[in-house]
Amino acid sequence: MATASGYPPPPPLATRDVAAPRHPLLEKGTYERLHRNEVIETRPHILHFGGFQIHKEHSHKLRILNTSPASLRVSVIGPSTPHFRLTYEAKGLLAPGMSEEIVVHFTPNEWRYHYDTIKIFC
Repeated sequence: MATASGYPPPPPLATRDVAAPRHPLLEKGTYERLHRNEVIETRPHILHFGGFQIHKEHSHKLRILNTSPASLRVSVIGPSTPHFRLTYEAKGLLAPGMSEEIVVHFTPNEWRYHYDTIKIFC
């Protein structure tokens, strides 16, 4: 079926019912908001970007500390919204007592409450 201009109509827009691809580690089930357990600790456990400016990048550092007696391989799944992103250098195994630093970047595009999570697997 052609339009008055002779070109075919545009394809229908995607709907929100289409599921986004998920990371395999997220298929395991429910998650808890933790600051510390017997294996790892995060410092700080909540990042607050108060007094932010629109369209300006703000950054905070987050440390993941290995509190277990064994070396761990840490996997990090970053934020799901476009306002947050992570930069870090994956170290492979994290020795006992050592930490890995993650920089969380926040670039808001409007004045509202922004919320996202980081998932850490070991």
